[in-house]
This record gives sequence, C-alpha cells and structure tokens, in this order.
Amino acid sequence: MPGKNSWETAFQRTSTPRSSISARCPPTPRGVECNFRKTTAKAFPCLRGDGILRSARMGTQREFGSRVSNKILTVTRTCCPKAAAKNCGDQQSAGNGDDLCSSDQHSEDVPQTWRVLRIAFAVAAAIIINGAMHGHTLAETASFLPKLSLDSILNPDPTIAKVACNASAKLMVVSVIGAYLTKIGFFDENMQKSLSLLIFNLFLPAIIFNNVLKTSMSGAIATLWILPLFAILQVGVGYLLGFMARALSGQKGVEGKAVVASVAHCNGSNLALVFVDAVARSHPVLVAAAGGAAEAASAATAYLSLYIMGWQPMLYLVGFNYLKPKCDPTAEECDVPEPVGIFQKCANAVVAFYKVLNMPIKCGLVALVLGYTPVAQLLVPKDAALRPIMDGLESLGAAFSPCATLGLAGRFMASYMQRNEEAADSPSTSEEGIVAATFWVSFFKLIVSPIVGVLMLQGFAMAGLLPVNNMLLMLVLLIECCMPTAQNLVLLLQVQGQMKATNFAARIMLSQYLLSTVTITVFLTIFLNIVINGVV
Repeated sequence: MPGKNSWETAFQRTSTPRSSISARCPPTPRGVECNFRKTTAKAFPCLRGDGILRSARMGTQREFGSRVSNKILTVTRTCCPKAAAKNCGDQQSAGNGDDLCSSDQHSEDVPQTWRVLRIAFAVAAAIIINGAMHGHTLAETASFLPKLSLDSILNPDPTIAKVACNASAKLMVVSVIGAYLTKIGFFDENMQKSLSLLIFNLFLPAIIFNNVLKTSMSGAIATLWILPLFAILQVGVGYLLGFMARALSGQKGVEGKAVVASVAHCNGSNLALVFVDAVARSHPVLVAAAGGAAEAASAATAYLSLYIMGWQPMLYLVGFNYLKPKCDPTAEECDVPEPVGIFQKCANAVVAFYKVLNMPIKCGLVALVLGYTPVAQLLVPKDAALRPIMDGLESLGAAFSPCATLGLAGRFMASYMQRNEEAADSPSTSEEGIVAATFWVSFFKLIVSPIVGVLMLQGFAMAGLLPVNNMLLMLVLLIECCMPTAQNLVLLLQVQGQMKATNFAARIMLSQYLLSTVTITVFLTIFLNIVINGVV
C-alpha cells in the first residue's frame, strides 16, 4: 500500500535513540530540571507533583505506575465520588456528591466498570509518557493542528466544503428513502430485523476481512496499535462527560445510566463507515495520496476496522455491564454467598471475552493473522489463484453502506411513529425530562466530544505517538470523534428487558441523530481542513 512508506518516514523522523535521551536528560542536582520534565509537566498538569515525573524520568516504573493509578483514582472520585468508591453506599470513601451519584443509580457492576476505566487511563498515560521518554519531546514534535483562523472556518476551502456536504447529502437521500418505506409499511419491523442480521453477520464482516487482510499483508499493521487504544481511551473520557450530562439533566435510575452511556459510546461502525468511505473516495488530495479512489477507501476502511476492535469490546463489556439492572435485594438467591476465587474470575473473564468475539471481530482477527502467512499471497494479488474470493467479499462489502443507512433510517422512523404513545408517569420520562436529557446528551456528544477528541489527538501527536502525515488515519480518528450515540445501546437495553429505558433512549437518539446531520457536516468540514492543511 502507498501508506507504508509514509508510516516508516513518520517514525524515522520522530524517533530518537536512547543514548540521546540520556545525554539530554542526565541526572541533575536538586533544584535543576531537564527539558523533558518541564515540557511533560506542561503537557500533563494532572500528573504534576508527587514525584511522578521524576519517577518516570529515573525509570522506576513500579513507583510511577502506582502513583499514576492513585492520581487517576483521585480524578475519578472528583468526577463521580460514589461511582469510584468500593460501594455506592459507603459515605466515608465516597464523600459528598449526592447530586452526581445516588445509591439507586448504580448497580454492583459500576465499581468493576470504573476499575476497568482506571486501568485504561493508567495504561494510556504510561504509554504517552513512555513515548516521550524515548525521544518524542514536546519541543521536538510538531503539532498536527494547523493554525486555523476564524476566516478559514467560516470560509473553508470550496473543495473541502463540497466533499463534506456531499457526504452528508448522500446519507440524507438514502435516509429519506428508508424513512418513507417505513412510513408506508413496506419496510416493516421484520424486514428491519432481517436486514440488521445481514448487515452485522455478512456485509460488515466481509468488508472488515477484505480490508484488514490487505493492510496486514502490507506490513503497516504493526504501527496501527494507536487505533484500538484511542477507541478505549475515547470511551473512558466519554463516561466522564456522561456523568456530567446526567447531573445536569437530573436523570436518575436506569434513565440516568442511559444518558451516561449515550454520551460514552459513539456509532463507531455503521455510520462512521458511511462517512469514511464517502469522504475517502471523493476528496482529490486523499485519492491522489492513496493512488486511487478504491485504494483510499480500502485503506480508510482498514483503519476503521482496527478502531472497531477496541470500540466494540468497550460497548459490549463496559456498556452492557453498566446498563445491567441491579439485582432484587429481597431475592433469596442474592443472600446465598457465591465463592469467587482467582480461577473463577479468570474463567468469567474468558467467557466474557468470548461473548464479545462476534462475527466482525472474528473476521478481523482472522484477517490479521492470515496477513502474515503465505495464504495472503493466494488471495490479495490481482493475479492470485484465489483472488475471486476477495472480489466476492468486496462485492458483499459494497452493500454495507446503503443497507446500513436504510436500516438506521427505518429504525428511527419507527421510533418517531411510536413517540405519541402514553409516557410513564415518573418525572424521568416526562416530556420535560426527555427534553432536558436530549439537550445535554446532544450537547456533550455532538459538540463537546469532538472538541475533546481533537485535544486528545493533539496530546498523542505532541507525545510522538501519532503518525500525523497519514491523512487517512487522521481522518478516521477525527470522524469517530463527531459521531452520535451508538444505536446498539437501544438493543442492549432491550435485551435486558428494560423497555421503559429502551423507549427513553430511542427518543433521545432520534432527536440527536436529526441534529447530527448539521454538526457532522460542520465538524467534517473543519476536520478535513485539519487533515489536508495540517499534513500536506
């Protein structure tokens, strides 16, 4: 692939030998600080103090990891005290904060969820600082953000604005057709379920297998670990924003959890793939850099597939456990102590991981392995003996984008047609409560999350962990930052039998997706400006 050389050039340009690090940051007397410590303290003010940066510079990794974990625990307790405590009812460890978290809002799985998020934050912080220790100092690594002026945003490049508007218009046309077919009764519920099964178990696995195999065979896959890592970190930050949205909207109970999860989990597969494919094929600079429209779409889809490998486990593990209802405390089985040893915990983890391995992830992992075997030579080259298999999978993958858009429009049109049904009497599901929840979820998901995502990518770039000259990879990550809520959250609530919360989440999601047609177009124009003008 044409992106391979650019990857090697990027990392050769930003890499620095260990010897130069020791020369640049020698042991210094008390009161004298090296450039690394100063610049890192500016980049990570939340980790400043307590000797954390000194521990990182001196290489005491055990002490460094412990202090980073403690610092992150302090941050999580500040954002949601009772969610970070060992027990939601423990007032001593949780402190005050009834306005942010109440005992009836969290199940016993919330502390487990927060421990997972703490580990993800600690690992991400350690990797970023470790990358800076290996020579990617903030002073030496250029920012990936161009100097955007207000005029460049209000009057963007005509080509960039045209590509962004065309991508949104293409989505709107197919959505209108799907909504109309649903309204007249042709695209009914049974047909929508059948189409969803085809999309999830056939079209999406086909396109993921095809593109991941090509990327894995090119050898560039080893440097793409940033994609799943960013997906995990993005979900963790989304939960912090979600707790803020829940507090401002005043939602409690399972509706409050739906608000948090709606901000945390984006539509990282279906909708993102529609925009990634449309933009990669249409912008002349991206097409020229990849060597053709088909090559650009294939590379961008492969990057998105690797992002999904980090995004989907977070949705089905963290999101599913967070939305799980609390057990009935009066049930007899809840009073029976259940022995849970280390072997049982490991077995539960293996079972949970196996459940997450759905068909798209399985196909991606198989393609990842096959790319390093001789089998890839029989499939990928144009004159290969088994090339018709790849061509057939490519034809199936081409059906993903229109079918996914039709299914999305049909589902939300059905929700719109049912929204006049009788609402529950509780304040959480009143019209006023739904309006407040919709506003804050849309605000944090469609406006705050893209801005925070750009700042996160800026941090990765300043630490030297992001190949800023890879335009397609940057485009994929930026598009993921402005996606609305994952529609599968409605399915997760429905599977758990929480119909009240399902209707609540569906109504929020319907309004949010209507608003996202405007916000995605605006942010897509800005992000294309960042990618094209900031890299070329």
